Amino acid sequence: LQRRNRRLLAVTGGAVAVAILTVSLAIMAILSNAEAQRRREQAENLIEFMVGDLRQRLQEIGRLDVFMSVGNKAMEYFSDLHDEDVDNTVLNQRAKVLTQIGNTRLDQGEVSAALDSFEQARVIARRLAASDPSSTEWQITLANSHFWIGLVHWQNGELKAAGEAFQKVIPIVDRVDQLDPGKPEWLAEKSYAYTNLARVLEMQGELNRSLGLYREIALINDKLLDLEPDNPDYLLEVGFAHNNIGKVTQSLGRLREAEEHFVKDLEVKQAVSNSDPANNLWLGYLSTSYMFLGRNYMARGENTKALDAISKAIDISSSLHSFEPGNTTWSNRMAEYILELAVVNILTGELEAARVALNESADLWEGLLQSETQKWAWRTGSGLTMVYQSLLALKVGDLQQSRTLSSTAKKILADLHREDTSNLESRRNYVLAGLIDGDAHAATDEQQTAITIWTESLELMDTVPVADRDPVSAELTAALMLRLGQEDQASVILDRLNAMGYQSRFISEF
Repeated sequence: LQRRNRRLLAVTGGAVAVAILTVSLAIMAILSNAEAQRRREQAENLIEFMVGDLRQRLQEIGRLDVFMSVGNKAMEYFSDLHDEDVDNTVLNQRAKVLTQIGNTRLDQGEVSAALDSFEQARVIARRLAASDPSSTEWQITLANSHFWIGLVHWQNGELKAAGEAFQKVIPIVDRVDQLDPGKPEWLAEKSYAYTNLARVLEMQGELNRSLGLYREIALINDKLLDLEPDNPDYLLEVGFAHNNIGKVTQSLGRLREAEEHFVKDLEVKQAVSNSDPANNLWLGYLSTSYMFLGRNYMARGENTKALDAISKAIDISSSLHSFEPGNTTWSNRMAEYILELAVVNILTGELEAARVALNESADLWEGLLQSETQKWAWRTGSGLTMVYQSLLALKVGDLQQSRTLSSTAKKILADLHREDTSNLESRRNYVLAGLIDGDAHAATDEQQTAITIWTESLELMDTVPVADRDPVSAELTAALMLRLGQEDQASVILDRLNAMGYQSRFISEF
């Protein structure tokens, strides 16, 4: 009996020991799972911070290199996750990181790599949006993925492809606004979507359609500011709307009206920038506002005011470019603004200052074009700089140099025009190059060749309806007519330009 009891006790003790071990393992597993979940939540919160607050702050100060390393670390974290650890939250974060990496690559001039990142983000966004059509967050993620792809095409001057991508955004943001009406974030997304589409229409010469959209956008932005009057992003959107309306009204020849909008835009950007002087992103916006106001002054012949505004734009962009030379956005602006300074110098007869400015602008464009990708804006800027260098060489009597520069510039701008014939800005630039190239040939006693070049340029300009010709395009047309002996037709256009208050720059001199 004693032996039997000892056996039962041993068996019972063993069973109890096994039970205790099992419970202990279960408790350890629960604790381990809880710890894993806690660490996962910490990691997700860290990733959210990296693609949110940290990204915004790095963008404000302009440190693309730092953000790129942050984005790469985030992608390493995602690649180490097991399939069972990847839920919709993780997918959304991955899409955000890919988008921000693409954005950074775009600023660094790596367009192909940027497009690849945006395409990967769009694949994830489509999966999220399809998994829950009622989720406004997933729908906006999808809308943003279309926007970034459209932006790449837009910056490459591929207006048709850009317009198609931007068009995909609009029904998404409209549907989100219906799902959750009156929410400021969705109104803002709607404003962004319509702004992008209006910009494409503007570049294609559909000025009245784009102006109508810009005015609708201005109303949305005013509503946003009423809802959140202390939100600087919404205040900036009010400024952007004034700038866009100013650009179109200037293209329509309403120069004084355009000036009013440019001044209002500048006031907004100055106020926002003053609220945080260390925000380099806002400083960049301010420099652009000065640039557009300076161009308006130049169009009206107020060259002293133009010089002051453009010089302020250059001062700001110069400090930003010095802070981070690798940021191609700031390099692009610097080159563009210095080119405008050179134009003012030519108008005021400061030819040596114009020469120095043109050489500096040319060096900046050349530096940008050394990258693996050559953006439409960079190629355009380089070609236009050569056009003005050719004109300056004509003015100082260096005829052979003028011929060489005008020929090269015309080829660059002809290629850009052929790549997208719907882009009226590219067409106008090509016509300008033809005008100066003809002048260069005429100056070297090749009058017949000059006439052929001017005739071809005028035919290209005549494909643009008269009502859609901005003042610069109209002056180009008149300048070509004068060179071809069509004084009566040219005088009609010049009378129209005078009625606008537009002052001929220099291209009508012959």
